[in-house]
Amino acid sequence: MRGRGGARGGRASSAPWSRLKPVDLDLLESMGLPSKGDNRLLDFKTQERYYTKIVERYMTFCSDAGERDELLRRFASLSFSSTNDISSRPIPKNVQPSSPKPDASKALSDVLSALRKLREGIVASKRTDDFAIQAYLFCIRLSILVKHPESYHPAILHLLRRIQPVHSMTTVELNEVTSYLVLDTACRRNNLGEAFALRHQYRLKDSKVNAVLDALTHDNYVEFKTFEAEGRRAPSEAAGVRRGACAEAPVKVL
Repeated sequence: MRGRGGARGGRASSAPWSRLKPVDLDLLESMGLPSKGDNRLLDFKTQERYYTKIVERYMTFCSDAGERDELLRRFASLSFSSTNDISSRPIPKNVQPSSPKPDASKALSDVLSALRKLREGIVASKRTDDFAIQAYLFCIRLSILVKHPESYHPAILHLLRRIQPVHSMTTVELNEVTSYLVLDTACRRNNLGEAFALRHQYRLKDSKVNAVLDALTHDNYVEFKTFEAEGRRAPSEAAGVRRGACAEAPVKVL
C-alpha cells in the first residue's frame, strides 16, 4: 500500500535520509577476532585477501615515509607496548628522533591488530602451508621492528613448534627465525642458558648470534653495543620481501 508521495508503507521519504552516504568500512578494523566469535578468518581465501590488505596498508606506511632514513626515524619513534598503545623506548644514537604522526601511529597499530586476527584465524583453521609461513614471517619481522614481543614471541613459537614440523621453512627462513628466538631469549628474557640450549637444539650456526652470546657471556659491553648498533641499521635480506616485510625495513637487535 502506498501512502503520501508514493512511498510504500504509508510514509513519505525524508530528504535528509536520502542524502546519507553509505559508510565506508575499513576491512582491517571491521574484521573480528575468531576468539570472539567472528569465523570469517577461518576461510583460507578470506585469510589470503585479508593478508593482502594488511601488506598494502603496511606498504602505504613505508611509502608515506619516503626516504629510508625517515622510515628508520619512524620505526625508532614508534614502539608498541600493546597493539593499541605506544610506549617510549630508547632511540638509537645514529637515528634522530621525530614525533610520530597520529596517522602513522594508527596505521601500524591497525596492521598489528589485523595481524593478530589473522594469526588467530590461521591457528583456528589449523593451516600449515606456505601461506601460513609467509604470514607468520611478516608478523614476526614487523613486530620486531616495532619492539612488540607480545606479537613476535608467540608467533615465533607457533611457527617453530606447530608449522615447521608439518610444512618446512627454507633453511634460510629457519635460521632467521631461530636466530630471533635465541637473541630474544638471551637479550630480552636474560636467559643465557636457555639461549645456548636453543642454539644447540636447532643447530643454529650464525656468526652474529655467536658474537652476541659470547659478548653477553663475558660481559663484553663494548662488543655487544657495537653489534647492536650495526644490527639496527642492517638492511639485511631478513627484512626483505622474500616472504613478507617492506624491502627497505631494517633489522633491529632484539
